[in-house]
Amino acid sequence: MIAQVLNRDFVLSQLDVVQHELQISPDQRRTGHQDLPFQATETDMAIAADELRLAKEKEAAVSSGQQGYWDTEARRGEEPAPLDDFVFLSRDPVISILQSALQEYFETKGADLVETQAPPDDTRRSVDDRPAITDASLRDCAPTRRVEDGRRIFDQYSVTDPRWVASLFAEGIRLFRGRHDFNPKPADPLQIADNARLILVGDWGSGLPRARAVADQMRKEIEAALQKKTEVHVIHLGDVYYSGWKTEYYRNFLKDWPVRVEESETIKSWSLNGNHDMYSGGHAYFDFLLADSRFRRQQKSSFFSLYNNHWDIIGLDTAWENADLANEQAGWLEKQFLKSPRKSMLLSHHQLFSVRARFAKGTNEARQVPYAA
Repeated sequence: MIAQVLNRDFVLSQLDVVQHELQISPDQRRTGHQDLPFQATETDMAIAADELRLAKEKEAAVSSGQQGYWDTEARRGEEPAPLDDFVFLSRDPVISILQSALQEYFETKGADLVETQAPPDDTRRSVDDRPAITDASLRDCAPTRRVEDGRRIFDQYSVTDPRWVASLFAEGIRLFRGRHDFNPKPADPLQIADNARLILVGDWGSGLPRARAVADQMRKEIEAALQKKTEVHVIHLGDVYYSGWKTEYYRNFLKDWPVRVEESETIKSWSLNGNHDMYSGGHAYFDFLLADSRFRRQQKSSFFSLYNNHWDIIGLDTAWENADLANEQAGWLEKQFLKSPRKSMLLSHHQLFSVRARFAKGTNEARQVPYAA
């Protein structure tokens, strides 16, 4: 992930550029460009323009990024830096798709603009000297100052090819609006050893240095279990950023997944569906990730069950229908409970309860549906 694409103000500045490109006349758009990643129709462009306009209106009211601050201490004599300056992972699918398109542009067409080093505005380090957030940034693209409303200003920095980015953004919107079919058949239940080791991680698919460090620690746990001849299962609880595109699954997930391809028969991998995975309609989740040899035991299903003499471990898809159980999962889950004398462990991307949910006094009814980032 590139530092500027993780900066809300930079993303909003690029939103304006892409919005202008989506709104130009068809005659202007037809001239002078043969190297587009997606040959968007006028309908595609019009729909993308509408989606971006609505997302911009919502973003103007409140940030779709994570709440809170990166650091509670003052930095360089200033107020704490908002999290949106460094880790803007939008919960709005349209903004996330724009971030995916920007990242893809800089990874491919604009690779010469990217340098790998710590972002210039972030000198904080941990004891192991890893970058606090990301080690990739755009050359000569540092924010210059803040203005009265708190936004950071980037000096006239625009994507080099807004038509290319707009085209890819339009494709992303088309995928988001045309979800992949839900697979109603769960993976075949799998009996596991009573002493099996389960290694779980969630919201991991970013490809950031800290995510790679987590993968290193997971690998140590895998190898420790293998040395004891203990059965191992590694489970991802969902979310590959920004929007679950095929290239993002490769760069941010499979490339650093701690189970090696040649171990796919001996170490089982599983992955739940997350809301960011569905921002591209779930197409790459079902057809690319679950087709990888390490995840084939899941049979291209987004829900599954493992069991031994003591436990039922049940993975659910709460993202195809956001924060809900799609298709017949609820009935399937009820049957699991009714027929099994074992204790149950439920795995899902969305949590049952959230600190953001507000409960009516004296009741257990939430006024706000919990959601995941």
